[in-house]
This record gives sequence, structure tokens and C-alpha cells, in this order.
Amino acid sequence: MFTLSLQGGFLLYLLLAMSGLAAAMVQDYIRSRNQNWQISGEKISRCNSCNLTFIVGRTETIARCPRCHSLCTKGRL
Repeated sequence: MFTLSLQGGFLLYLLLAMSGLAAAMVQDYIRSRNQNWQISGEKISRCNSCNLTFIVGRTETIARCPRCHSLCTKGRL
């Protein structure tokens, strides 16, 4: 039979919890590293109706305003 003291059990529990936390941190690091932010690939657009300035993709020809949902084809900066 396997015997485990109270201190040994607490140490085992602490090691398992810390290893789970470390695994979650590594997974988060790998996931965030894959999503490269390319600010140069974006362009600022301004809505003609509500005058809201927002970011759209550089290749987009028509953008929809997030506030009033109107189509914005003009007003590119």
C-alpha cells in the first residue's frame, strides 16, 4: 500500500497545481504568438453619418460603421 504524509500530499498537490498553471501559461504564449498584429496592414476610416473613426483592413473597399451600421465608402484617411 502506498502511504503519503500530510506534508507530502500538500507538496504533491502544490506541484500539480503549479505545473498546470505553467502549462496554461505556455499554451497562452503559443496562442498569442500566432496572432501577429499588423498595424501597417490596417487603415483608418471615418463614418460620414456619425463621424466615428475606426480601423478597417487595407484591402477592404466598403466598410460598415460599428456604431450606426451605415456603409462607408468615402472618408478614408
